[in-house]
Amino acid sequence: IVYNLRRRVSWNELKGISLSSLADNYVVLQTSGGGDVCFECTNKTEAVIVIIENMKKQTGSEMTPQFMDNIQYKVKNGNRTLQFAKNESASTPKLTKKYTTLQIGIATGLPKDTDSTPQNMASGGARRGGGGGARRGGGRGSA
Repeated sequence: IVYNLRRRVSWNELKGISLSSLADNYVVLQTSGGGDVCFECTNKTEAVIVIIENMKKQTGSEMTPQFMDNIQYKVKNGNRTLQFAKNESASTPKLTKKYTTLQIGIATGLPKDTDSTPQNMASGGARRGGGGGARRGGGRGSA
C-alpha cells in the first residue's frame, strides 16, 4: 500500500465531517479553505472517532459527523457529489462516474446509532497498551 499526502489540514480549518449511512469507506472533511478533502479508509468509523476526539483536544470544539447519502464537496474548480445507493449484492463499492457525480452502490451497514465500543472495553475489562495473551520470556516478572 502506498499513501500519498496531497494536503495537510490544520485543526482550525476543519469545519465538518460527512459520511454515508452505508458500508462504504468514504469520508469527506469539510474545510474553510482550499477545497474539501475526500478520502477512502477501510476503518471509516475508527478514523472518524479519532478525528473527532483530536479535534476536541486541539481546539476545544465539538464536531458531530453528518450522515447523508448525497454529499457535495468543494474541489479546486467547483463542486463534486458523492451519491450513495443501497446495493445489497455489492460486498465492495460499485462506482459509476457521471460528470461531477460519483455514484456508489454498496450494501447497508450497521445502523448509525449502533454502539461500536468493543464489548470488553464497555465493561472496563480491557487494558490500554497491552498486547494481551500469555506472557513470553523476557521483560519484567519473568524468571
